[in-house]
Amino acid sequence: MLGPRAKQYIFEGCRDAIHAATHVVALLDGTQVDDGTAWEIGYA
Repeated sequence: MLGPRAKQYIFEGCRDAIHAATHVVALLDGTQVDDGTAWEIGYA
């Protein structure tokens, strides 16, 4: 679908959703935190 722009499209969507959110909830129930989730928590 987006090819080389896919990563940028996903990043912009996540960033914009965080800007629009009033709350952020993250599930940290594994042995290791996912890189994307860690970034979203830190950015928020």
